[in-house]
Amino acid sequence: KLKSLILDIIHNIDVVEQLNKAGIRSSAEWIWQKQLRYYADNSASMRMVDAQFDYTFEYQGNAPKLVHTPLTDKCYLTLTQGMHMGLGGNPYGPAGTGKTESVKALGGLFGRQVLVFNCDEGIDVKSMGRIFIGLVKCGAWGCFDEFNRLEEVVLSTVSMDIQVIQAALKSRASNIELLGRQVDINPNSGIFITMNPAGKGYGGRQKLPDNLKQLFRPVAMSKPDNEQIAEVILFSEGFGEGKALGRKLVAVFNLAKELLTPQQHYDWGLRALKTVLRGSGQALHNLRRKSDNNEAKITPDDECRLVVQALRINTLSKLSFADSQRFDALVKDVFPNIVFQEIEQESLLAAIDAQCTEMHLDPQDRQKKKILELNEQLQQRMGVVIVGPSGSGKTSLWQVLRGALSRLGRVVKLHTMNPKSMPRNQLLGKIDLDTREWSDGVLTNSARDVVREPLVRGDVHSWIVCDGDIDPEWIESLNSVLDDNHLLTMPSGERIQFGPNVNFLFETHDLSCASPATISRMGMIFLSEEDTDVTALVRSWLKKQPEVAHMKLQGWMEDYFYRWGDLTHEYLCVFDSIPMLYLHPCLTPNFPHPSINMVISSPMFNPEHSHPGINMVISSPMFNPELSHPGINMVISSPIDPMTPMSIGLGGNLSSVSRNDLAKEILQWAHEAPPDARNPTNVFYNEKTDVNSTMISPETVTSMEQFPMTIEMQRCIDHIMQWMKPSNRHPFVVVGHDGCGKSLLLHHCFDKLRSTQVATIHCSAQTTPVHLIQKLQQACMAISGGSGRALRPRECENLVLYLKDINLPKPDKWGTSQTLAFLQQLLTYHGFYDEDNEWVGLDGIQIVASLNAAATLGRHKLSSRFTSRVRILSMDYADTNELSAIYTAYLTPVLHHRPALQRHPVWGSPSKVYEQMRKSYLSDDHGHYLFTPRDLTSWCVSLMRYDEACMVGDGRAPDSLLSVWVYEAYRLFRDRIVGGKGKDRFDQMLSSILAHDWSINASECMNNDYYVTWGARQELKDVITKAVAAYSREVREIDILVFQEVLEYMARVDRVISAPGGSLLLAGRTGVGRRTAVSVCAHMHRMTLVTPKVSRSYGLKQFKIDLKAVMQQAGIDGEQVVLLMEDFQLVHHSFLELVNSLLSAGEVPGLYNSEELDPLLTPLKDEASEAGHRGPLYAYFAKKVMSNLHVVLIMDSTHEQFTINCESNPALYKLCHVQWMDQ
Repeated sequence: KLKSLILDIIHNIDVVEQLNKAGIRSSAEWIWQKQLRYYADNSASMRMVDAQFDYTFEYQGNAPKLVHTPLTDKCYLTLTQGMHMGLGGNPYGPAGTGKTESVKALGGLFGRQVLVFNCDEGIDVKSMGRIFIGLVKCGAWGCFDEFNRLEEVVLSTVSMDIQVIQAALKSRASNIELLGRQVDINPNSGIFITMNPAGKGYGGRQKLPDNLKQLFRPVAMSKPDNEQIAEVILFSEGFGEGKALGRKLVAVFNLAKELLTPQQHYDWGLRALKTVLRGSGQALHNLRRKSDNNEAKITPDDECRLVVQALRINTLSKLSFADSQRFDALVKDVFPNIVFQEIEQESLLAAIDAQCTEMHLDPQDRQKKKILELNEQLQQRMGVVIVGPSGSGKTSLWQVLRGALSRLGRVVKLHTMNPKSMPRNQLLGKIDLDTREWSDGVLTNSARDVVREPLVRGDVHSWIVCDGDIDPEWIESLNSVLDDNHLLTMPSGERIQFGPNVNFLFETHDLSCASPATISRMGMIFLSEEDTDVTALVRSWLKKQPEVAHMKLQGWMEDYFYRWGDLTHEYLCVFDSIPMLYLHPCLTPNFPHPSINMVISSPMFNPEHSHPGINMVISSPMFNPELSHPGINMVISSPIDPMTPMSIGLGGNLSSVSRNDLAKEILQWAHEAPPDARNPTNVFYNEKTDVNSTMISPETVTSMEQFPMTIEMQRCIDHIMQWMKPSNRHPFVVVGHDGCGKSLLLHHCFDKLRSTQVATIHCSAQTTPVHLIQKLQQACMAISGGSGRALRPRECENLVLYLKDINLPKPDKWGTSQTLAFLQQLLTYHGFYDEDNEWVGLDGIQIVASLNAAATLGRHKLSSRFTSRVRILSMDYADTNELSAIYTAYLTPVLHHRPALQRHPVWGSPSKVYEQMRKSYLSDDHGHYLFTPRDLTSWCVSLMRYDEACMVGDGRAPDSLLSVWVYEAYRLFRDRIVGGKGKDRFDQMLSSILAHDWSINASECMNNDYYVTWGARQELKDVITKAVAAYSREVREIDILVFQEVLEYMARVDRVISAPGGSLLLAGRTGVGRRTAVSVCAHMHRMTLVTPKVSRSYGLKQFKIDLKAVMQQAGIDGEQVVLLMEDFQLVHHSFLELVNSLLSAGEVPGLYNSEELDPLLTPLKDEASEAGHRGPLYAYFAKKVMSNLHVVLIMDSTHEQFTINCESNPALYKLCHVQWMDQ
């Protein structure tokens, strides 16, 4: 009350001074007329210029007063004149200029109830109509904040309702028609809107339609008088030197804005200034209470010290390390002779130390200061953001503070969620468009829970923790919560008022998408790289180790570890200039501190979630002190022992060449030699002999159930099996180029695990958390316990959720992948929210992923917050020697009848062809020029399809084997080459290899032979002619002349679709007979040919129905089915995305719901049991679909969308045989 009276008196003094200065003698003069004046007759009224309004005596409580400035007077004048004309008011301008506050203050002066509504995309026309009805019936003012965040169609429709209301107010009508019913209207009601400018860093806003603009009188609120506001507030708080201190404060803010580095999260506006002013007032009141006890007088120096103290408390927390030093220097320039003093919080500091000891943490003084700053910001603001790079200790910051507060008797209840891990409707709630029934979201449900907490002595607090990316689409729905209103408004019209015992805590690594409207409302805690220290992490980790190894490990860390980290940093500082040292482009690097690059992800507090580098070392048997004592002694006894795994760990996501170079550098620096000097990472710890041993060499490669055990594979298996031990399960990601063997490796490791099943998800651009939840529910059962519901593997002890191509899910327009955000929530909090907003935990589930590191279209970078939660293992292609060894093993069963001298070129020549193709035909020229070891495997598998007679010759060349060998080379490589010149180059290249390896003339083998599954080659023309006649008779009439090229097309199609799951991409120009060739071949094999019957109404729903029918034929009925699709049938871009999933996994995520699956899969139970299938029945169904379904795509390569469609759906190039038919 006292503050309000002081503000009113200051305003009245200012008005009197204006009147005296202008020499006013008449009440009709402008300076008097433009003031808001009160008149008392039988009732009370207000006048401003020629506008007069009745005072309505609506008691609003002791609301905070607004400081009157010239901008406020201009706003009041514009709004009152607009109401006098029957219009609304539209204050617009940047964030933090007092738009909403001015409307609320004017309503308070009118004795009106002002209801603030925060507008967002969730509000539709009917929601606005219901709000309008409530406003006009009770005579309240509605202030629609961020009005231009409504959808454009809503804005246009709402304008008609507003026009009806304003016309009735102007004509003094007693009722109006809204939403189809008659509504009484109170003449004191009013509608106001506030807006930020569309664009200019404010996302999710649009310009108002012209017909809507005309209904509101606009007033620009661009630049408030900060100096006057600061002076008046300081005076109202009781500062005697308010004028001087206010000017200095504003000067500091202005200088900081100009001199400090521009950062997205810096705010030097009015809201930040008011926070400092409130903090100064609170500090003054606290000092006065102490002064009253000891009768000390508060001096101007004391006031200055308190203002500077509040300024630093509320500003330093958001500054970077360098800017904080500049800011302190700037403050000393503006406030000379000031001595910085921190707030005394001994009890909280003691609680923080005790909590850190309990959590085995070793924070530095700067980190403790951040915890104190967080506590202070939570007291000053409703919402606080903790922002900083991955691994800087954001989560541990609030966890330590919460534990410390609980030690001081303050209970803090948590509600945690990742806002980007779920759709917006699930987060914020939604209205059923038919019934208009409101359904709460996760956040609104948590909001209801926290407001139920009693405000008894303030000892129970609630934090709603939003741990995830911030963007305008969801965060700005909380604008009215985060400002002084502390009010959550929902599209249903419901309003939730928060008390002082509630805080919203946001944790993110980046605020690049946040608008100034969000940033200005929040307290900010910025954690920079300088806030972290690797030595503190190591000390924290050492506290958790057994005493027997503690001292030895501590000495080893001091002697070697820190110096190695600095050496790695030197490597990474120059990686841009060293071509051979690179990071995979799909991985965002985590470099939270210069000395621990690529080693650790949480330098401040949490060593259990460190980067794969340190975990590769720590989890290694030769390094882990929790294992046997001989291993510990071995670690300490010789520098070479820990150096090898250390070099592997530090280079966890580097290429093999870069990893070897890094290892050589480390070992050379330490004056040590590895067991294998050529390949220093070719070493592993032999548990039986307790020594370091070299891995296998290429010469010892064997085919173990089609698994090539090479050096690279053995190295990867050693790491993966460590991460999958029952007592040491960790999420991890395997990174490697397409076709390097990631899936083969992982499934080899999965097969070694006991009582473990694998649920595989082949990710695509459309993969969402819903698909992951469905997959988990298929393989798990729900159990209820003391901590709530949880999912546990249904038929085994452990479940591996394997996500293939995890970098394919498409991010939203703000750059966040909802799927990755969902996985991040699973890894951080070990659960998710289901459709009923109930938390579901995970038990016995390990997350494993793989990705192709190519930075091609459709592949996206992984968030650093996700990669900091997982181990990362990098794979490369096998080298030439390893490839030769692998395919020697593959081809030996095929060529066992031939002499050894003739066998050698058969497996040596393919490697040469492969290497030449990779060098001569680049994916930069054409996206489908992607040649991988998978092509060599296909080559070997294709040779196994031929009759044994083809593999046996008379010893003279050429023979049948060589003809088959050349024919398969043509089909695998030549068929996908674009243009005649490219094909000619291939012919020359193949000729030279044949001449060198086989000493024969290539023309003898390349004689346009073709091989089919029907009869002898000599009779093929007759066979095809009869097949065409039968097709014309039984299916539809076709008129085709059978000549040489037709036979070639038929042979190519036959080769592919006759193989299990063989699929085709026939690219080229129209009119070359592709559809006819496929149709006839399918008919000859008695396959079911399915092609969508496209009509004008054919859409995604109809296509999904067709896919269900196709999958049922292939997976349930066991039929061989050909799904043929042409360009004109791909009427929606999502068609290809569904086909991409079908090719990759034999399933389409989300195609079947749980009610459909049970009856669908029932016929397969006995069949799957007889086949010895282990795992979910749906996996067996998908396996049958992949085997029996043949997808054939006929696409026009000249179409403008051809390249984009193919590259954004990688299965088209990877799993389809590409045939370029451009002639």
